[in-house]
Amino acid sequence: MKCSECGFENLANARFCSGCGVKLKAPSKEVTHEIPLLPADLARKVQASSSKYLKGSRRNVAVIFADVSGFTAMTETLDPEEVTECMNSVFQRLSDVIYSYEGYIDKFIGDCVMVLFGAPIAHEDDLLRAVLCGIDMLKVMMEFEELELSIGITSGKVVAGGVGSDQKMDYTVMGDTVNLAQRLELSAGNGKIFVGEKIYHETQSEIEYRKLKSIKVKGKKKPVIPFTPVSVKSRYLTRRIKEVPIIGRDSEMDLLEKLFKKVKKSNGQVVSIVGNAGIGKSKLGYEFQLKILKNTKDKIQIFEGRCIDYLKGSDYLPLKQILRRLIGASESDSKEDISKTIEKFIKSFKTKSFCQLIPLLKYLFSSEISEQEKLQIEQLKAEDRDFILNRLIILIFKKIAKTKTLIIIFEDLHWSDNATLKFCESLIKELNDSGIFLFLLFRPEFELEKFSGLSYYHQINLKSLPKNEGLKLACEIL
Repeated sequence: MKCSECGFENLANARFCSGCGVKLKAPSKEVTHEIPLLPADLARKVQASSSKYLKGSRRNVAVIFADVSGFTAMTETLDPEEVTECMNSVFQRLSDVIYSYEGYIDKFIGDCVMVLFGAPIAHEDDLLRAVLCGIDMLKVMMEFEELELSIGITSGKVVAGGVGSDQKMDYTVMGDTVNLAQRLELSAGNGKIFVGEKIYHETQSEIEYRKLKSIKVKGKKKPVIPFTPVSVKSRYLTRRIKEVPIIGRDSEMDLLEKLFKKVKKSNGQVVSIVGNAGIGKSKLGYEFQLKILKNTKDKIQIFEGRCIDYLKGSDYLPLKQILRRLIGASESDSKEDISKTIEKFIKSFKTKSFCQLIPLLKYLFSSEISEQEKLQIEQLKAEDRDFILNRLIILIFKKIAKTKTLIIIFEDLHWSDNATLKFCESLIKELNDSGIFLFLLFRPEFELEKFSGLSYYHQINLKSLPKNEGLKLACEIL
């Protein structure tokens, strides 16, 4: 029997703990489980941010309330220990998903789990993370045939504060947002997600939703309109940079225009735009695109891929985003549709050597592929497979760039996976005789020193705006 005070394992018939001496309580027949420990990296982030909010503060958060159903029926045929083991497996898998998006498990309430995005760790895309997390939680539940999951997600202000250790910080979260998430979950039903209106409005560019009939919710005078996710259009936040004016950056813009003129003469260029978060890297690139599209009649194609901090382990993530747009595929396409799109795109070049890229691209996108092709690809060493894939994609890029200027943008390269970095390095070495303009955006802690000696490699280090320009920008925004 395990002591609830010190954790010491006692004999089954013990009345007092041999570790601390307290009277032992008889084990409850109710199934319970503990919150899994945070991964080390996430625990460090929690530790760094949580100390600011120990006394409580008002925070903008997204709240997930998820309820697993089916355990009660299991208790009729299984022993409590077996049910506990199953529950622990379920909540461990759900916790893995939650932690992968850097969500924070506030508490388990019976068969329910409550998750926070925005406290104690805040991200610019917390609302999107919450919805993506909910979608992936439903996918995980498919592993457990007899169980179902219903989810409610809302966002708003809560009062948050915490006490406890760094790895298991207990947060007190209160507010209408929490109550509404629970009410939406109760209305959702098994296998469904209901999100609130604010979540919908803030993430509709990235998630396709279906609007549902309004529902009456306890504690609300007016009916609430829920939305349910249908498909994922983008796994990263569409930054709201269009509305923000660009102030200053004249010299940087002049340099980009000069480099663009070289690219149009088939002298490929690489430019790294380096700066801290929020300083305007994406904005500078966006305004440059607007300017050249407005002032030139030349054929231009622009493709952008973004690295995502919670998907660092996904090989070729930003490159796959670029390739999807290039071949005309979307996130919601079926495996069969992606396979057909890949074949059609590659065969349109009428270049025999490109055809060997078809099975490699299918494999990259996990789309339909024959067992023989899959076996041949998996028999290759990983480095050989990547070399062939990179080489063929670069050849296609250069082929396209013979008839139009090709602008390729890799955003947030500081969160890149190794496969993407190797691709970028290979592309940099080969684009000087092409009509390709490569943009690499990253923060100062990331470096690409090995290319600093190349004549066609340039780096723009963005600094904070002078005081007068900063004030002007603030006035424009307000």
